[in-house]
Amino acid sequence: MEKGHVIDVLDHGYVKYVDSMGTDENVIEAARMSTGRGFEGWEKDAGLLDFLWRKKHSTPFEMVELALEIQAPIMVFREWQRHRTQSYNEFSARYSQMPNLHYLPDPSRLKKQSSNNKQGTGDEEFPQEYIDMTLEELEYEQKQTYSHYEQMLTEGVAKEIARLNTPVSRYSKMRAKANLKNWLGFLNLRLRPNAQFEIRVFAEPVADIIRKLFPRSYDLFEEYDLYGVSFSRTEMAAIRDVIKTIQMSQRDMMEPFVTSAKKHNIDGRKLQEFIEKLEKGGLEILS
Repeated sequence: MEKGHVIDVLDHGYVKYVDSMGTDENVIEAARMSTGRGFEGWEKDAGLLDFLWRKKHSTPFEMVELALEIQAPIMVFREWQRHRTQSYNEFSARYSQMPNLHYLPDPSRLKKQSSNNKQGTGDEEFPQEYIDMTLEELEYEQKQTYSHYEQMLTEGVAKEIARLNTPVSRYSKMRAKANLKNWLGFLNLRLRPNAQFEIRVFAEPVADIIRKLFPRSYDLFEEYDLYGVSFSRTEMAAIRDVIKTIQMSQRDMMEPFVTSAKKHNIDGRKLQEFIEKLEKGGLEILS
C-alpha cells in the first residue's frame, strides 16, 4: 500500500495511510531477540507468530507501528480518543478557521432509542415525514451555527472564543499513531456490531489498511479475538451442568470434537490445547 492512500468514509470523512514501521517479519525478529536468531522464513515462523498471538505474548507486536490521518465528525473523535494507548495531534480551532463541513446522517440512522441499551439506537423507525423534517432542521442548524461562527471571525473575535458553539457534527481531523497491538485492541472494540455506527465505519478502513500491511498478524487477530469467544467462570459452570446431563461416555463425546477439529486443520499443539479446553469445559467428568 502506498503512503497517502485515502479511503473515503461517510459524507466528508476519510482515513489516510501516513506511515508505518515494520512488518510481520519484524514481529518475529523482536520475539527472537530472546534466542539470538532472526526471521527464518514463514514455513517455519508462521507457527511462532500464531503461538505469540494465541498465548498473548504481545510485546513483539508492540515493535511495529502505524500512523494514520483521519477526518471525522468531532463526535467520532470523542469516542476514538478514549483509546489512550494511541498518540494524537488534532486540528486546532484556536489557530485556524474550522472547515464548513458537517455530518448529516443517512435517513436510515434516524431511529428511536434502544429499549435495552442506554447508549444505542434501536430498530423502531420514525415516519418518513418526521425523518425528512428532522434532517432539514439539523442541516439548517449546522448552517446557522457556522454562519454565526464566520461572522464573529470577520468581526475580529478571537478564534478560541468564536468556536464556542461548535457542534459535534462538525468535521475535524487528526493524526493517530499506535503500535500494532494497540491498533488491534482498538479494532476489537470498534468493529463490533454494538459499536456506534459512525465509529465502526471508520474502524473498517483502518482494518483494511492493517490487513494489507500486516496480513499474518491481522489474520490471527480475526482468528482468536474478533471472531473467537471466551466464557466466564459462571458460564463455564452452566456448560458443565449441561454436559453432566448427557448420557454418553467421555470417549464417545470427545471423539467427534477431535475429528471435527482435525477436519478444520487444528493439529499438533493447537489440537492438544483444544482438548484441554474441552476437558476444562467438563468433558473429563464423564466416564
